[in-house]
Amino acid sequence: MLIHYFLHFGFPLIIAWVFYRPRWKKIAIIFLLTMLVDLDHLLATPIYDPCRCSIGFHPLHSYVAIGIYIFLLFPAKTRIIAIGLLMHMTTDGLDCFLDRNCGIKHQGNQNIVSTESLMSNKTTKSQNCINQNHNLTIVSQVRLTFGVET
Repeated sequence: MLIHYFLHFGFPLIIAWVFYRPRWKKIAIIFLLTMLVDLDHLLATPIYDPCRCSIGFHPLHSYVAIGIYIFLLFPAKTRIIAIGLLMHMTTDGLDCFLDRNCGIKHQGNQNIVSTESLMSNKTTKSQNCINQNHNLTIVSQVRLTFGVET
């Protein structure tokens, strides 16, 4: 999670300072304003799901939208906004790749069930599991792995 927030907030500041030093503060503000693209999360139910991949799910995180952001790199007037949006999509895409927060969390001396083991069972829907002692809660979304719905 720390890496995620660094890539959303810290990395754009570094990019602005390194590549746009004479006007880095203005560029940094524009990069940070591209975080408003996350307003599309308000359209989802639930609004926040730690195991949901934003890419391809939310309208402003769709593949079509990302294609538009790439196109916006070409005109000079929209290039900075496009860079900010694409850094945002890259960060969210990295989260999807790492599948963070989607396994069972370990507390105490309990067994850990990984996302991989859930995938081997061909689980395709979000799982809300609470163990007998209520010490362990997970929310996990595992994508359809073998083209079989359960």
